[in-house]
Amino acid sequence: MVITDSDVIRANDEFIRTIAHNLGRSLPTEERYAIALSGFLVAIRTYQKGLYPFRVYAANIMETFLREARRKRAEQIRLESRLSLDQPIAEGGEPLL
Repeated sequence: MVITDSDVIRANDEFIRTIAHNLGRSLPTEERYAIALSGFLVAIRTYQKGLYPFRVYAANIMETFLREARRKRAEQIRLESRLSLDQPIAEGGEPLL
């Protein structure tokens, strides 16, 4: 019997949802799950047996993906908060002050 990525995801769905819930609270719920799932898929494909237990490795990868998404989201919010329809914008996207 061949085990596919889908089989591993189904078997670990609650684990993925728990990581997404605990580590990505500043992101929308479905986006958190999608990001955690992407990290989980990377973990499946890059895991080397014997170094760490798989779930520890997968949790670290998912945490890295969620942290990066939160950082990008915060950067986007910071940029949007600096922009105003009343201010001209330079070519690089920065407001002219």
